[in-house]
Amino acid sequence: MEYLNLTTPYGQTYEVCFEAERYANNHNLALQMYFKDENGMLMPFSTLTINLREPHEPNCSFVDTNDNPWAEKFITDNKLGKPTGRKMRSGYCEYPQYQFDLKEIEKYQLNAPKTKTKDKSRKRDEAR
Repeated sequence: MEYLNLTTPYGQTYEVCFEAERYANNHNLALQMYFKDENGMLMPFSTLTINLREPHEPNCSFVDTNDNPWAEKFITDNKLGKPTGRKMRSGYCEYPQYQFDLKEIEKYQLNAPKTKTKDKSRKRDEAR
């Protein structure tokens, strides 16, 4: 797993990674961010997405730009996704929808699906 550098508007830089899940009520993509602290421990940083009730495409989600004003630039600069042009209002905020590149996110994902490796020793034993 790799880390991305995130520099906030306040000049702080963090090494971050993701945990990708699905919201329970509608199965929309949920992205939780973690940062590596000075001891190398992973700590919760922010939830990048916001759960708006309406279900949508599996790799799309609305971005929480209210709590993360840097989010859109971070997503596009790191090629994690692109805006769909759709927005949804909740309360006093309007949230942009992004289509996320799940393969790109997987590089920085704590809970990325593991690929299966073939057991070469078993094949060797069968050949004898």
